[in-house]
Amino acid sequence: MSRTEDLNWADLKLFLAIYRRLSVRGASQSLGTSHSTISRRLERLETSMGGPLFFRTPQGFVPTELAEQLVTRAERVESEIIGLERDLTGRDVELAGVLRIATTPLVSQKLLMPMLAEFSRDYPGVDLHLHASYGIADLARSQADIAIRFQEEPAPFLVGRRLPEFAESIYASRTHLSALAAAGQRDSLNWIGWSRGYSEPDWKTISSIVDGPARHDFHDPLDQFEAVRAGLGMALLPCFIGDADKDLVRVPGAGLVRKRTGWILTHPELRSSQRVQTCIRFLAKAIFRQEALISGRLPVPGPGS
Repeated sequence: MSRTEDLNWADLKLFLAIYRRLSVRGASQSLGTSHSTISRRLERLETSMGGPLFFRTPQGFVPTELAEQLVTRAERVESEIIGLERDLTGRDVELAGVLRIATTPLVSQKLLMPMLAEFSRDYPGVDLHLHASYGIADLARSQADIAIRFQEEPAPFLVGRRLPEFAESIYASRTHLSALAAAGQRDSLNWIGWSRGYSEPDWKTISSIVDGPARHDFHDPLDQFEAVRAGLGMALLPCFIGDADKDLVRVPGAGLVRKRTGWILTHPELRSSQRVQTCIRFLAKAIFRQEALISGRLPVPGPGS
């Protein structure tokens, strides 16, 4: 190792992100940094360490012996820093500072944003950092202070509040359905595909509407939503999105296809944090005010309405 005196926490954090994801792309997503920045910083780190940390292969990165020697120490430093940050956050008595919230892009864009705006107006000293991803933020590693998730039971080491059940149904464009009906082709309504990798996707098998081919391939749920609005077919969507959009309608006979339990969670060591607990109470209350929409219990007009 030639210049380890230059090693800092940012270097170790970068190294751990690459080690855990085994690719520049994965580390980029984890750290919210561009691919080129990750690559440049890794090259500098390897120069500082005096040798390569990863073998580059077509299948991804493979840790070298030097990386295996470094990872234990890096994780020890990470644990100490996370503990220090959490201890400082847990002691705050003022509603000020950074508050990191993790959830999915669907929830952040289609449900949470007005609530966060209201929270920010009420608590102007809090700086909100929103991480919207379909991955799961690791609260134990302090990747977020608060997470909104969907699962039957959260991990036993987390604390928080149970939210309403988030219902889903099958939606299509009102205009598209009317056009098919006028042409006598309603039975030709197709599913919008999730991925070519699934021969029988669960969104077909769990619904009563199994007829109709799956066409196209829109992997992101937000793209699915926009594809439905554009008239490309039908798709399974959360009711808080589908029922709130005047251009969409539930496909006749769909009903409520499934429900998922929502949770708003944090780490136990943040239970004494004023800003964390205030935000949890605020968001839980705001979400429960939308319970009828979220659980699919609002009156729903038919395709011809």
